Amino acid sequence: MMKTVAVLALGLATASAFMMPAARSGVRARSTTPSMLIGGDVETGGVWDPVGYSRIGSEESLYRRRCVELKHGRVSMLAVLGVLVQSSGIHLPSSDGVFSYKKPLEAFYHFVVDNPLGAAQLLAGIAAIEILFPQDPSKAPGDLGSFGDNFKPADEEDYERLQLAEIKNGRLAMIAIMAELTQENLSGVDVLTQLSSGPFSPQ
Repeated sequence: MMKTVAVLALGLATASAFMMPAARSGVRARSTTPSMLIGGDVETGGVWDPVGYSRIGSEESLYRRRCVELKHGRVSMLAVLGVLVQSSGIHLPSSDGVFSYKKPLEAFYHFVVDNPLGAAQLLAGIAAIEILFPQDPSKAPGDLGSFGDNFKPADEEDYERLQLAEIKNGRLAMIAIMAELTQENLSGVDVLTQLSSGPFSPQ
């Protein structure tokens, strides 16, 4: 039951929409039509927004949704990598073995149940980051100041392609992490075992 709840909770992270593009300048990017949104019409032959998120609310709402999409995409990309690392047997050291489980959902379950204070510390750390380092509304969505400046290309077209790649990879990662955790929950084995041993039927 706990694993199922974990899968559903993590699924909330995929609730992203079509939002405003990040810009290089320190002034918040503004967009008046969905067709101007970076990633809003990727490989769809036009703007694909069946729920109508791009038409709901104000530009501030679109700005916030783009911030959320970027954040969830970045977290999901790290999570997909984390699942592969966890499944490979590379774990954090611990005296009680709470980090020694290969299956990520099982590891998460034991971390919360066997080490509730550690789980509380983790949640407090996440809350502290959200509170102490909020998104600056005067900057582009996802702009973390000078962080990552060394990786930003000087050419504007190259930079826009890099932004689009991040959005597409983040969206794929949000779907991928849910698929990995759902498959683990159904099959009872970790993702690398599934990939190396062939398809598994739900237990």
